[in-house]
Amino acid sequence: MRKLGTLELEGNEWILSAEPHVVQMAKRIFPRIDSTQTKTVRITSTPAIARDLEWFALRYPLTIKNEQELQRLSREHIEAIEHKDNVLTGKVKPRTFKLAVPPREYQSQAAEIMISQKAMILGDEIGLGKTCTSICCLAQKQCQPAVVVCLAHLPDQWKREINRFIPKATVRIAERQQPHDVKNRKGEWPNILIISYSKLRYWADVIKEHCRTVVYDEIQELRRPESLKHQAAVSISAAMEYRFGLTNSPVYNFGGEFFNVFKAIDPDQLGTETEFLRERCDSTAMSAKPKLNDPKAFGSWLKENHLMLRRVRKEVDRELPKFTRVLHFVETDSEEFKKSEDRAKELARIILESTAKGAQFTAAGEFDALMRQATGISKAAGVADFVEMILETGEPVVLYGWHKAVYALWEKRLEKYKPAFYTGAESTTKKNKELDRFINGETDLMIMSLRSGVGVDGLQHRCRTVVIGEFDWSPAVIEQDIGRVYRDGQKDPVTAYLLAVDSGSDPFMMEVLGIKQDQLAGIRVDQTFLDKKPDSLAILKKLARQFLDKNNLRTGAQIKNSR
Repeated sequence: MRKLGTLELEGNEWILSAEPHVVQMAKRIFPRIDSTQTKTVRITSTPAIARDLEWFALRYPLTIKNEQELQRLSREHIEAIEHKDNVLTGKVKPRTFKLAVPPREYQSQAAEIMISQKAMILGDEIGLGKTCTSICCLAQKQCQPAVVVCLAHLPDQWKREINRFIPKATVRIAERQQPHDVKNRKGEWPNILIISYSKLRYWADVIKEHCRTVVYDEIQELRRPESLKHQAAVSISAAMEYRFGLTNSPVYNFGGEFFNVFKAIDPDQLGTETEFLRERCDSTAMSAKPKLNDPKAFGSWLKENHLMLRRVRKEVDRELPKFTRVLHFVETDSEEFKKSEDRAKELARIILESTAKGAQFTAAGEFDALMRQATGISKAAGVADFVEMILETGEPVVLYGWHKAVYALWEKRLEKYKPAFYTGAESTTKKNKELDRFINGETDLMIMSLRSGVGVDGLQHRCRTVVIGEFDWSPAVIEQDIGRVYRDGQKDPVTAYLLAVDSGSDPFMMEVLGIKQDQLAGIRVDQTFLDKKPDSLAILKKLARQFLDKNNLRTGAQIKNSR
């Protein structure tokens, strides 16, 4: 047959030069291709792309200058997918992971796939044992030495878990910001080093020199590409043979964050940033907080290609007792809003009237912070009264909030219960002592910051009631908070109370939380999602407009139009 063009591998890109109608069809099939390219187009090479190109070259005959490499990559993709599918379906048994506490079958399956894939995210539902699954990998000689990167309050917990499963492994924690000697008396590097994200950039060169595996716990911490920890992680991963991420919530806000998160694992699989935005998102600028066009389709693609493995409890027969989520409205103190009223009016007008985007966004940020704190303070008494009602029945409670001023009001009102605190104000040592106080039954009330308890384990053995006293803009954060109690080991039905007021920022935060949840749910392919694309500035404009209306105030434009 007449050849319609040529296909050639140049570096890490396939170059397709073909007749116009062939190029046009290639653009439809491969959205990564820049639509402005005409006779010659480029696409980043991966095994999955090679498989698709091999089919494309059969449908539209091409002269392939690197045919053997194309066939090799395509075959690699087919064999890898088949092997992993067979492991998950039970047709192929995973290797035996010899741990002091034997892993469950589904954990062994995931570990087998992770080792085979070499670079992937494990996104199992909270409480299914992602830590144990990753330790299965860390126990393999081929994966050692390894480094585990975690949040600042979790190194001790990680060390306890590793010692429980592989007691013979040598484990050290990076105690200081600057690199220090972690070798044993024989001068040997430990099997596993544990380090917090905050120290990562200082230890990057040392880790690259000694380790061959990296595990990023709560990998959504790497969602901001401008952060130094993200840059350090990308540098470290490039030198590792095995790269794993653990998270139940791969994005905290909008789906475009996933590119940044996965770049720290494998920068090639999603193509370049430009390709990802063009193929998957509705924005062409990462600074514009791009949202996935079709989160569910993207999630299915990740699953099919084993770039992210996620199982929910029902799939692995690890069902928990019943869970109930209750939205409850409490009384509000309108006097609190009056204290910040003058500044709020000024900011609201800037948001609605200013023609300068910079001024709008600066005012919106301050207005958001002002309204959130005022809302939290205004309902603090109502929240405390609700929590006290539960405590009086003898039920332990984990209460989540965000503002120090709100914590202070809760502490004063609930003083007789001697609450434990796990917020951003305590040192790691103090947090652990407070956690022990609650778990050991010395107090029935634990007050936690919405974003301080990620990864904490043990609360499920003491408590079955969660109260969200203040909201976070990210649904993933609230889900993580509930998951501290509703997780494996919980024997009783769990109830989570989301306490709100019908004024201030609460109604708008609840609206945004619902929309952001759609992006996360689509990626994870385990919940329904809605085709909504929120605009944070529009939401705050709506809040500003309602605030002015409620106070019988008008913008300059409204005054002018009324004349």
